[in-house]
Amino acid sequence: SIKLDYVQTAPAGETGFSVRLPAGASDVQISPTPASGPDKNDVGESLYTLPAAQLKEGDARTITAAYRIAAGSSVGTTGAPASTSSSSTLIAVLAGLALVLLVVLAVVIKTERAKRR
Repeated sequence: SIKLDYVQTAPAGETGFSVRLPAGASDVQISPTPASGPDKNDVGESLYTLPAAQLKEGDARTITAAYRIAAGSSVGTTGAPASTSSSSTLIAVLAGLALVLLVVLAVVIKTERAKRR
């Protein structure tokens, strides 16, 4: 569960609030109650829009959200779905770096051998 204590620090006509939950979130409980059902994005995250509030400077509002993520769901530590493309990119970058290191090592070895002659 998460809790946010918000304090209005500047004048505003209305202040809007929303809660974004990761893909696979279930048993969702949000306070204050969302104004409508969630909107979902392309990766399955849910965005709950809360009722706007007219807060004066110094007014406070507490927002809480609780939810469950099913065991075995592919949610990363940031709350975003785990991405196989980011894993593939990381592997490609590491392989490229290894190749560059091998080339540098070969150049150093060749240079050292040339110095010895």
